[in-house]
Amino acid sequence: MKRKAYSRGERKEMILNEFYKMVGAGLEPYATAYQMAKYIGLNSAQHVRGMMEEMVKEHVLTFWQVTHRAGIDKKVYCPFPLIEIPTEPKRTEPKIKFHGREVK
Repeated sequence: MKRKAYSRGERKEMILNEFYKMVGAGLEPYATAYQMAKYIGLNSAQHVRGMMEEMVKEHVLTFWQVTHRAGIDKKVYCPFPLIEIPTEPKRTEPKIKFHGREVK
């Protein structure tokens, strides 16, 4: 079975779409290159890391380093500017229930 060969631009778009899916699911939009490679179905995290570094230079993504093990750091990427997760506004009026139904 043949697989479609995606261009570099299409792969970058797939990376951004994965971040948007995370936000849609209510998750924080952070991922390492290895995690992103698994999300978009690539075996090489090094290839994804190269694309994500290009996206950092283009100011599409940003990153910070986290200590993984003693002496080993890993980069965690996120969209730049950070995607806001929409939250529902808090209700200020009390809920009044009558026979299990909310009354306004």
